[in-house]
Parts: sequence; structure tokens; C-alpha cells
Amino acid sequence: MATQQPNKDTNDQPAYKKRFIAALAVAIFSTGLANAILTLFATNIARTFFGSPSPIAIATVAQLNTVNVAAEVVSAIVLSVLVLRFKHKRLLLTGTLFIIASAIGSFLAPSLLALQIFIALEGAGSVMIGIISMSLIADALPQKQRAKIISILFSIGSGVTLILIPIVGVITEMGGWRAGMLTLMMPVALLGLILILFSVPSQPIEHNQFNKSNPYISGFKELIKNKSASACIIANLLTIAGTEVAIFAIAFYRAAFGATTAQTIAIYEVALVIFILAPLITGPLISRFGAKPIALITTLLAAIFTATFFYIPNFWLSFTFDMMHVWFAAMAAPAFAVLVLQQLPKYRATVFSLNSFFNNIGKVLAPLIGGVLLALSSGVYGQVGFALGVTTIGGCVILLLAVKESNETSI
Repeated sequence: MATQQPNKDTNDQPAYKKRFIAALAVAIFSTGLANAILTLFATNIARTFFGSPSPIAIATVAQLNTVNVAAEVVSAIVLSVLVLRFKHKRLLLTGTLFIIASAIGSFLAPSLLALQIFIALEGAGSVMIGIISMSLIADALPQKQRAKIISILFSIGSGVTLILIPIVGVITEMGGWRAGMLTLMMPVALLGLILILFSVPSQPIEHNQFNKSNPYISGFKELIKNKSASACIIANLLTIAGTEVAIFAIAFYRAAFGATTAQTIAIYEVALVIFILAPLITGPLISRFGAKPIALITTLLAAIFTATFFYIPNFWLSFTFDMMHVWFAAMAAPAFAVLVLQQLPKYRATVFSLNSFFNNIGKVLAPLIGGVLLALSSGVYGQVGFALGVTTIGGCVILLLAVKESNETSI
């Protein structure tokens, strides 16, 4: 499917690139808002629809996050096909419109069921924005610049939550959780929509010549035949398990050391700061040493700290090991993203969509495995950390032996 390329000279201008990156950054910023509000104000939402924040009401409201993740899983699969049929800019605009519609719908939602529908719409929009943004960066920027920009965008994604904690609190106290949805999500997404319209090219810089007879089947066949691409996705699925240990870490601090609510909040905020800073270091390292070595080393170190920090009987030393795990996991995330984007350049959006799908599967399976182990061991958190650490090391072995790093450059 041949398409006309935009003016390369225009796209090479520094001002153009800054506007292009700013548009993607704002769009990505808008995707982190709903989950923060749902997490921080589940009690308020329960009171709205059930009259009181009873345990059953809270448990029911908590399923909004499950609905959001489920929508992301489904959207990732659907998007792996849509990227072969529709322009990236159109899909990016659609994802942003989903965020805007979700903000308005959540504000007006008359029931919890209606809210679930609009939260699912936000999940679909978030996955579209995330995948298309990474694909556009890989298409538009030279390989040496990609790692830096991708690392910055990962940092922005984590910064959203940290910034929103005080802002959402103030807005919600003044106008309720609905006001938080409308006054934060919609303006940011609307700004992203405007910037995308004027700053993102209608076609990706690098164009794919698909099999005209059946590009969809061709793309999946290429992925299956390419051992490196398939192995990269499987490795990412296994290594994502280590990042989910945070679900059990907070409970561990309370059970083992009697940590207060204030202390656990402080731990959460320190982890957020790390997820802002660590990716910024990854970019230059990838440019110098390559994505595969950085992904391998950082993931292996994260796995070691994940498997050990639950066994440490001292709070501060255990906390230090935990934050080391967080640091290296945060460094590994953009390295894996760059590595995935290097696989099958002709079908990179499809590969990245499927990678997102398997990532979400890993995020569901890891807590399930950890929960079962915790129940069977009668609360031995060390077994959870060890199991997730070993799973992550398994991903490292696949990464080392089967994943190849491409030296391809953009047009």
C-alpha cells in the first residue's frame, strides 16, 4: 500500500520535532489520569453509587481497574490489525477522542455500569495512544534519538501520577471525584488532540510496503516466523512479572514491620520518583551500548533484588533492596520498548501492539501466581518474591539466547 511521504526537510527541522514530541507527550499524559482517580478515590465512588463505602461496595468499585485492564488487553489485539489498515495519526486522534469521551461520560455516568463502560473506553484510548506514540517515534526519528525520547515519555508517564496526587485531592475535595475526571482528563486530552492535529504528520515517516493480498495475515506470519521478535515478546511477558511485586510489597511492610499508612504512602511516592528519574538515565545508555545489553543487565539486577528483599529482616535494608529493584525495573522498561520496536521494522506497530497485549496478560498472571503462593505458604512473602524473581530471570535467559538487536536506521 504505497503512500506519499511528507516533506522530509520539514520533518528534520528541530522546531517540528519539538512540536511532534510535545504532542505525543501531552497525549500520553492524559492516559494516566483516570487510573489515579480510581485508585485514590474508590471510597468516594462507592459512596456515590452505593450510599456508603462498605467492603462490598469498595470491592465492586475496585473492579473498575479490572475493566480498564480488560479493555486494554482487547484493544491491543484489535489495534495489531488496525495499524495495518489505518493511518497512525487517525488512530492516535481516535484514542485521544476516546479519552475525552470517557471524561465527559464518567462525569455524567448515572450508574456504576455506565461508569464501567466509559472507564473501558479510557482503557482502549490509553492503549491506542501508547502504542501509536511509540511506533511514530520509531518511524520519525533516527535510531540514536529514539531511546532518549522514549525514555523521556516513560518518565512523563510516571510523573503524571506523582503530580496528580495533590492536584486530584484538592479538586475532588472541592467538587467530588466527577469533577476530577472532567476538569483534569478532558482539558489535557483536548490539548493533546489539538497538538496532534497540527504537529503529527498524516503518514509515518517510514512507510511499510505490505503484502497487498492480505497484509493482516502477512504481518502475523512474519512475527511467528521471526524467532527474535517472538522471543522478545515472550521475554517481556516473563520479565514484567517482577514489576508486579509492588502489590505484595506494601502488604509485606505492614505485616512484617508494622509500617504505618504514612510510611507506605512515602514508599509509594519514592517509587514514583524513581520511575521518573531512572528512565532518563536509560536513554543515553541505550544510545551508547544498545538496547539489548541494557535491558538484560537491568532486568537481571531487578530480578535479583525482587527475589531477595522479602527475606531481609530489617525494614530499612529491605526497603533499600526494594527500591533497587524498582530502579532497575524502571530502567529496563524503555530498553525493552526500544528493543521491541527494532523487531520487524515493517510491522513494528503490530509487534508493539501484541507486546502490549502480552504485557497486560503478564500483569494479570503475576498477581494471581503471587496470591496463590501467598495463600499456600500461609503468608510467606519471600516465596512470592522468589517465584517472581525466578520468572524474570527466565525472561532474561530467553532475551540473552534468542533476541537479536537490529541496527536498522530510519529513513
